[in-house]
Amino acid sequence: MKKINKTSVSLSLVNAVLMVFVSFFLLNQSVVREDERTLIVNTTERKAKFLDIDIEGLVEGIAPADTTAVAADSTQIIEEEPIFDEDEEQEIDWLDINSYLFLNVAYDKELIDYKDDNGFVIGEEPITNRKKLTELFQFLNKYPDAYKYVICDVFLSGDSKHDAALEAELKKAKNVIFPYHQNPDSTLDLPKFDSLHLGFADYTATDDYFVKYKLSYGDSLETIPLVMFRDLDGGEMTKDGFFHYVNGQRAFDNFIVNLRIPGIPDNKIQNLGEFLSFVNPDMGGDDFGDDWDDAGGDDMGWDDAGTETTDTGGDDMGWDDAGTETTDTGGDDMDWDDAGTETTDTSGDDMDWDDAGTEATEGEDDMGWDDAGSDTTLGADDDFNRTFIENRIIVIGDFQSDADMHTTVFGEMPGPLLLLNTYLALKFGDNIIPNALFPILFITFFLLSLIVFQPESLFDKWVAYLLTFVVKLVEYLRLQLSKIGPDHKLKEKYSEKLLENVDTKFTDYITGIFTYAFILTTVSSLSYFLFNIHLNILYLTVYIYGLQKLVAFVYKKIAKRKEKREAKLTGTATEA
Repeated sequence: MKKINKTSVSLSLVNAVLMVFVSFFLLNQSVVREDERTLIVNTTERKAKFLDIDIEGLVEGIAPADTTAVAADSTQIIEEEPIFDEDEEQEIDWLDINSYLFLNVAYDKELIDYKDDNGFVIGEEPITNRKKLTELFQFLNKYPDAYKYVICDVFLSGDSKHDAALEAELKKAKNVIFPYHQNPDSTLDLPKFDSLHLGFADYTATDDYFVKYKLSYGDSLETIPLVMFRDLDGGEMTKDGFFHYVNGQRAFDNFIVNLRIPGIPDNKIQNLGEFLSFVNPDMGGDDFGDDWDDAGGDDMGWDDAGTETTDTGGDDMGWDDAGTETTDTGGDDMDWDDAGTETTDTSGDDMDWDDAGTEATEGEDDMGWDDAGSDTTLGADDDFNRTFIENRIIVIGDFQSDADMHTTVFGEMPGPLLLLNTYLALKFGDNIIPNALFPILFITFFLLSLIVFQPESLFDKWVAYLLTFVVKLVEYLRLQLSKIGPDHKLKEKYSEKLLENVDTKFTDYITGIFTYAFILTTVSSLSYFLFNIHLNILYLTVYIYGLQKLVAFVYKKIAKRKEKREAKLTGTATEA
């Protein structure tokens, strides 16, 4: 083997540095090629198998109970410690499903007018029920110091009659973030209320797959996870020159998200209306329709308090108007007392409700409802209701319909959970560039560069080995072709073609593309196991293979010129 010269070493050093910067540039790009995505999926599965992690169980929200890498509690995911210091008051297990309250709004809708570009109403469209959102924030505002944070992944657009009440509650709420988006023409699509705490919620998909998440766009568009990171952890991301920095450490702005919570058990997702009805039966909207005083009449035909019914059929349920005597000769069908009076029925109210304006003496309301104008006494104990949100991150959004589902390496995942996982990735430092990655990449690229700049020396044994293998493979194929039959027209043609290309195109391709791809894939897999960082294999392979061909071409030209000079000198010496 020829001695490696200083020129080759110098060129290899320069090329290695260049490839390190190219690698980080590619890692910061949003697009992930299909072949890279396949590698990410395969290495994720192998990493999980190596660590004895049940991916299918995690997706369903069920963690194995017999491993040290995964918590024994079935509601807990992988045990890790945040890399950033937390406040002493924070006592939350970020990887425990029970540390979150997931509120699903997929089935809590209301219809609003849909207008065309000219402002004319042309139909109706469904939006998240604003009345229920108002009631939710009324509830949260009663305990502003109980919960940690609210991710409300609900885009507030369109006009609802409940907007004024909702806006008033949102102005009083603390630690709540809402999404905004970007239109195809690059203009911002903002929610209707100006006072909201906002974060950008879009990401670039690769063939409809969620793989990477970009944290910031320019100087002004900061994503929800990045804003949460600043709000909850005091984290800051800046850019200085080629690199981004998180709290002074080099970091990726665009990175592969480690999905720490890949799934939520169904029993951990609460429908918004059901949750409101549980914590306070007076909330959650009317189970039998919209508000009783909504235009269009009472859904159940109940009178408005203090007014006479406008329904020509009278009260469908035969209930009295508050403060008036019944006009139904048969009395109240449900035999309820008139507001402000005592019952004359010795058996009391058939439904045993309190008289309006009085307190229950024994708390024996069969339905558990309070006196008119007061809060319910059933499940309304402050300490009890507070436990539902105590020290929790509240995540509101569409968890079950296809409208906000995204394909990941683990399968389908709802949008709100993607935002939460990306925040957790930030919190645990997934986008931080480990210092150990630089020497690993540099040494790898330096050795590859030596192969490129000394191909005739370092490739000799490797090429000879591959050539022996390929010749044996071709001989085997020829033997199989000979069994096709003596009258097969293509048999001899293809068998000869195979041997003709053994020493040229086929071997050259194998030794080039396969060698570099294999080395880079190995390094990328190692990098993922250690740092959760994948290299862009295809572009680096094409680059290094193309560089090898270019260097080989230059070397041939230099060798020919050298031969000509030597021949010329030899000829001149002979004449002399």
